Amino acid sequence: MKTKIVAVGSRADEHVQHVADELASLGVSLKILDYLETTSSTFSTTRGWERLEASDFRTGEVEKIDGSECVFWWRDKYFFDLVHSETQQYQKFASSTKRTNLLSYFRHSEARITNSPFKTQEKGGKLFQLRFAESAGFTLPPSIVSSSRTDILSFAAEHRNVIVKPLQLSIAPPVAADPMSVKYVFTRDVTVEELALTSEQAIAACPAIYQRKITDRAFEVRMVVFYDQCVAYKNDARGSVESNPDWRIAFQSKICDRINPPHSIREAAIRYLSDVGLEAGVFDFIVDDTGQYWFLECNANGQWAWLEIGADTRDISSIFADGLLRFAAMEEVYG
Repeated sequence: MKTKIVAVGSRADEHVQHVADELASLGVSLKILDYLETTSSTFSTTRGWERLEASDFRTGEVEKIDGSECVFWWRDKYFFDLVHSETQQYQKFASSTKRTNLLSYFRHSEARITNSPFKTQEKGGKLFQLRFAESAGFTLPPSIVSSSRTDILSFAAEHRNVIVKPLQLSIAPPVAADPMSVKYVFTRDVTVEELALTSEQAIAACPAIYQRKITDRAFEVRMVVFYDQCVAYKNDARGSVESNPDWRIAFQSKICDRINPPHSIREAAIRYLSDVGLEAGVFDFIVDDTGQYWFLECNANGQWAWLEIGADTRDISSIFADGLLRFAAMEEVYG
């Protein structure tokens, strides 16, 4: 029986669309489990999972699938930070319920999943990232994760140029009276003077990552890796929005250029993915004037489709399609 490849995500997601195109060019049809579509499932307390349906990405035709004959690409990107209608309220509730049900299926079955949500939950946090990144061979800026005003002030006094970034969530929900008052929390500069004026209670309420700022950054790099294949793009930081410390704002302010990162960086990324048990990752770096790559983070489910759109290429989709086919073939990549 030929193994099916099933994306768990949104049909509207450009990443899924791009990879579906690449797979189609290879004669492979991508199936999709979209929480917003009316595919069904049934679990019996006596017989277990009796039904799990997915739809064909191209035709929309719904079919019953057997998880043991599929590999699943955990894309799982939905953006419901704000709901603007009663319909979207129901959609958010229904999709969240469907996601919970599907996670239960994956938890209690032998289904094979790229970038398993259970592995990313276990080892995807920023604290784990910092530890695994260093052991994999990346260079990290001096950093602390803290909610102690005393320790943070001491760190800031030592390094002077310091940034602070959220440990997990980067969004604060809106107040009830103003649905559009949602707050986005980005990486930003922080000074010793500002910290000294902040109460101990305010800092203790919310741990964050404090890191020495790379002041001589030449450009930023986003590198996408699937198994041992790598595609990287750079953005010239000097032209970014006032050299904003949050690389995401700077990165998307310009068209990016394809680059070949050093062999040592590629090898460290492959080692990192192997160590944490992931198949793919989106790595972010700052490169300084000396050419030193400074590791920022690895997102197991990061964004990259906009890079392809800007460069009018499908080089990242190609390595994802190839990686999914290798995963389906159970190819051993990490020795």
